[in-house]
Amino acid sequence: MARGASLEISEFPARWSVATHAVFADDGSLWIAPPPTDEPFVIWTIFPPDDRPPHAARLPRTFTLSSVRQDLLYGHSISEDETPVVQVYRMPSG
Repeated sequence: MARGASLEISEFPARWSVATHAVFADDGSLWIAPPPTDEPFVIWTIFPPDDRPPHAARLPRTFTLSSVRQDLLYGHSISEDETPVVQVYRMPSG
């Protein structure tokens, strides 16, 4: 696309992804989140970079995942008093 050119989308495609958030982990796996619901947790699907089958991780709905480094999940949420909170979760081993 040429510099200064604009992109106009007039219609949505007939099919689109149900994923609303994607994060690549440092090991090359792809983490995919579904659309938000009223459930207290979001089930992320994790696609490994090799031939292992996909697996899942359950994270709090209020947590916005931004980075996965080894067994640490980095992200943020908003506290009850509307203050941003940085959070780090550790994936359970085994």
